[in-house]
Amino acid sequence: MAANSRGLGALGRGIAMVACLAALAILGLHLVRYAGFAAAAVAHPYALDFGEGIVWQQMALIPGPRMYGDITAYPYIVFHYPPLFHLAARAVAGLGVDALAAGRGVSVAATMVLCLGIFLAARRFAADRGLHGKAALLGCALGALFPLTMTSFWFWSALFRSDALALALVGIGFALSVNARGPDRLSYAGMLCFVLAVYAKQTAIVAPAAVLAAWLVRDPRHAIRLGLFGLAVGLVPLAALTLATGGGFLRHILFYNINPFDLRYAYWAVWRLRHQAFGVLLVLLALGWLLWLAVGLLRRSGLAGMLRGDIATFRLAMLGLYALGATAMLVALGKEGASSNYFNEWYCVAAVAMGVLLATALAGAPPAQAGRRFAWLGLAVPAAPLLLLAHLATMPAPALPRDVTDPAVVRSLDALGQRLRTTEAPVLSDEMVLLMRAGKPVPLESAIFGALARVGAWDERPFVAMLAQARFAFILTEGSEAGGPYVGRFTPAMRQAIAQAYPRKTVFGPYTLHERE
Repeated sequence: MAANSRGLGALGRGIAMVACLAALAILGLHLVRYAGFAAAAVAHPYALDFGEGIVWQQMALIPGPRMYGDITAYPYIVFHYPPLFHLAARAVAGLGVDALAAGRGVSVAATMVLCLGIFLAARRFAADRGLHGKAALLGCALGALFPLTMTSFWFWSALFRSDALALALVGIGFALSVNARGPDRLSYAGMLCFVLAVYAKQTAIVAPAAVLAAWLVRDPRHAIRLGLFGLAVGLVPLAALTLATGGGFLRHILFYNINPFDLRYAYWAVWRLRHQAFGVLLVLLALGWLLWLAVGLLRRSGLAGMLRGDIATFRLAMLGLYALGATAMLVALGKEGASSNYFNEWYCVAAVAMGVLLATALAGAPPAQAGRRFAWLGLAVPAAPLLLLAHLATMPAPALPRDVTDPAVVRSLDALGQRLRTTEAPVLSDEMVLLMRAGKPVPLESAIFGALARVGAWDERPFVAMLAQARFAFILTEGSEAGGPYVGRFTPAMRQAIAQAYPRKTVFGPYTLHERE
């Protein structure tokens, strides 16, 4: 019987190794393609995503007297996020780099740092389980690179947006936190990264909350010291920004950045993942396996014992809390304007567990016990390499969105850019990168101000009057009354004024050009 078990174990390790090596080969080709995608994204002269132009406009105003300013004064600007990404992109642009390329380059570089953070965290957990050598390295490397195989992740990794930088800081902060041997310097370095992440995107709070919650049970004094350190580091720039903007900083990032909630948005976000079903199943498998390990420890020692026990068990609890928090945050998919980027942190947490799971399969390590009720999750160990291979064999290649990168669309935007440079009148455009590239300010971001007007948080009447008086040289929208985001972004009063004052319409790609008679 023992000989049969050893034989089956060797067979399992062999299958896992073949599957992982095949996956590594496919992943290598994918990374070459990703590099081409990232280079093309950085070089593309116009918007790849609706929000890039407004972030560029914000960058141009940070630092300055108009940052986080009065939203009732024209031009109407809401600053959605804290300023760290804007300052980083501005610093790179200051070296003589094109501003749009600088911001996208910051995101791509941050993505590489994030993958490193995932690898370092996974490697720590693998070592805690006694997994070393080539099996651990290969498994953790495959896990660390997994997010780059998911469509939303690689697309958002190259945008002029704050997401990649915030996730990179979270990833490095979590890696430092779990590699700490106790309440040492690495723990504080991790908290510093978490604070910086919040100043890139204010929603980057799940990882530090998980770390502090775990420490609160294991060592309340250290948890308090760590929390006070984070507050001390974070309150200094908060006070400076609040004073410099007359309280505008907090108003913008907390109260103006609104999104109505509707579960239909979450449904469609999940439905769009169907083309990467194997990848989603692998994420669920890795998180389920992590839960299975945690249940096994809970059965033996209870929650307090799990958190106060040996350092390896404590780290696993920390990862489990982070996974639970990241999963709970998926409820934000129901917000109007939510996009596929809301899955990205979830992928990253799962990638840590996935790296350890793959390393376990490659090493042929015996699975932990968690009772009969969860015994089926032990199948995750042999299934993970095969599911990874299936995912990599069916994943789409990274590519720029065709509707906005079509040569005919680019030529039309070039022509509009020439018109912009020769007119003194302002221009309203959903393609806000076009305005910035032509040296024109963004007068209003339709999505956020449409939402603010609908809930009565912003008086749209002065802006509607500008539309009715045809104060803009022309208007460029994404879609029209016939379809696209136009109806959702502009209020009925805005659309009526546009229809009356700008009756001529020309459609090219996803855009509609509205012109006066």
